[in-house]
Amino acid sequence: MKKLFFNTIVLTLFYSCNMDMHNNEEPESTGGQIRDLTVQIVLVDAELKDRLNPDSHTYFGDDFVDGINVYYLFDGKRHTLSELYDARVFGGLFFEEAQRNTKPIRPPGTTYNGGYSMGYYYILTTFYTFVPLYELIDDQLILTSYISYPDGSEDEVKVEVFDNNMGMVIKKKIWINGELAFDSPTRYYNEAFYPWLAPVFDDEGNQFGVMPKDGIKIVAINRDRIPVSADGAAIAGE
Repeated sequence: MKKLFFNTIVLTLFYSCNMDMHNNEEPESTGGQIRDLTVQIVLVDAELKDRLNPDSHTYFGDDFVDGINVYYLFDGKRHTLSELYDARVFGGLFFEEAQRNTKPIRPPGTTYNGGYSMGYYYILTTFYTFVPLYELIDDQLILTSYISYPDGSEDEVKVEVFDNNMGMVIKKKIWINGELAFDSPTRYYNEAFYPWLAPVFDDEGNQFGVMPKDGIKIVAINRDRIPVSADGAAIAGE
């Protein structure tokens, strides 16, 4: 119980630090509740250039980007965001903006369950909804989504959810393709997915750790290779 209380305090302090740095990094909060399951995937090259930005010289190209889809695991099946809404999974409580924007790739500054993304285009993979999409797997609440690419490859994003049933629903752990990217209890951040780590200092100026300077929800996946189609041909635009 003491450990759970400590972890809650650490997470609260973590979010407070991020809110001081960027006001729009604040988790979704209503009536004292904290709800933040958002994971924004940014695709970068070895130099952290944005591969989804049409203005970037490392842009994948329209054909490849238009072929990217995101699937959300719900009730044992994969669904697109549009399919989830059309099926009324959310009981009509889905946000109006989500009805207008169901595209998997979003530009910087998109406010619905996203917001600040360090200027990167991003793929929204997990987020909070009124009807939970997470499922109980091996005594863990897990959110699972898949980024599908036109060359036949995919990235798997899994989030372990902490839900105290009193309004706090937050990310506890994040895995990318089975590799641990973030672990709240140990304050672990995998540099492969968080290349923007910054030192954290106490009041006396002593460093006691590191954390992503712009929040844990922005996760980078290195896609430095030239995209190819399922038949092995290079995608037009590269």
